[in-house]
Amino acid sequence: MNRLAFLLVIASAAAAYIGFAERHSTLAVQLIELETALGVPPWIALGGGAVVAGIIARILRPATPEARGPVRRSPGRSRPASGTPDGWSFEGQDWHQNVVDSAKSIPLPAGARLTHNPRGTTPFELHLDNAPPERCKRAVSAIAQWLVSVPRPPRLRVHFHNCPEGGPPRHHQVAGALATAMARSEFKVTTGLDSVDVLFLQPDSRWGSAANLP
Repeated sequence: MNRLAFLLVIASAAAAYIGFAERHSTLAVQLIELETALGVPPWIALGGGAVVAGIIARILRPATPEARGPVRRSPGRSRPASGTPDGWSFEGQDWHQNVVDSAKSIPLPAGARLTHNPRGTTPFELHLDNAPPERCKRAVSAIAQWLVSVPRPPRLRVHFHNCPEGGPPRHHQVAGALATAMARSEFKVTTGLDSVDVLFLQPDSRWGSAANLP
């Protein structure tokens, strides 16, 4: 509609020019005949049409979000971090079992699985089978997103089973993927034979008693 108004303005200006500057031309004579039929000069009629078209376009223009007012959101819980299931509570006596159960909902890529060790200082181990470096990074990143939303365990071990080499060393890959969700100052990584150990520097103190659970 705004384009129509613009075209009508151009046509009105052209008609006015022809009517005053080229009054002896054939087109000017035709415009005079049209003026006789309309009762008003054509350039005025075209200009009025442009004004009407502009008003209609403004009325029909959809309201912007600011014009409609702020969007009201219904109250509720904030969305959890990626990889963390909603609705879990890590308070009370069931905190440990809830952590273990929530780990089952981590969206790991193909060839990745997380196992839980009920004993010892390494409660969780990530196993990567025949996974290229990019898939390994996605798996560790998913674990990192989960770790920042649960009571932090003292250690994590990442196993590489028949995974092709490529890019930086594996302990650098693991550190980089963990750093997508937590500060590098919160953990240390050490490399082993086809595995990388992650030591979390500020684990939840409850994991010390969890190692003695039946």
